[in-house]
Amino acid sequence: MHIKALKKQLRQFEYVPFFSIVVFYGDCELKDVSFVPNGTFLVKPARVMEVMEIILKENEPAHYTNKHEVVRVFKEAVLNGESKEAQNQHEENIKDMLGKHRIFD
Repeated sequence: MHIKALKKQLRQFEYVPFFSIVVFYGDCELKDVSFVPNGTFLVKPARVMEVMEIILKENEPAHYTNKHEVVRVFKEAVLNGESKEAQNQHEENIKDMLGKHRIFD
């Protein structure tokens, strides 16, 4: 979902590969992980750099037309992620994606 939203921000993102790195902090546990899409990584903080090295090693450098524009969009995304409203919406999106409220045994 986040990657699709970012790609809509700039035309030049059509040519930039995106990867999703989900970092689990503290005593978080990865429970019931049965599917991790290609281009997505689940990681604890101590191994983030390892994942970054894998991504850099296995992919060509990104081609973009204006790095300042790219940085601006990413900074805006970070600020948006700090918003309590955005965080609440993110939690609701995850609950909806999991669909547990739609399972009737």
